[in-house]
Amino acid sequence: MLCRTHVILSAEYVIKKKFITTYGLYDVERPTIGKLYNRFGAVDSKSHPYKIYFPGYGKNKNGKFKPTEWIYPSV
Repeated sequence: MLCRTHVILSAEYVIKKKFITTYGLYDVERPTIGKLYNRFGAVDSKSHPYKIYFPGYGKNKNGKFKPTEWIYPSV
């Protein structure tokens, strides 16, 4: 619930400040936040159509480290 509240507050701030475009990130393996962004009109960015990762941030799977991949949605 905290995540949803954060997105709603962020959306209200964006509207109040009249931003033209904003970007967010969501974990490719956990697309729920991406779906929430979509409800606010966000789409995957055409300007940044690639996945990104942060070295050292990720998950251990079967004893191997796998970086978490993120996608940029934009409004």
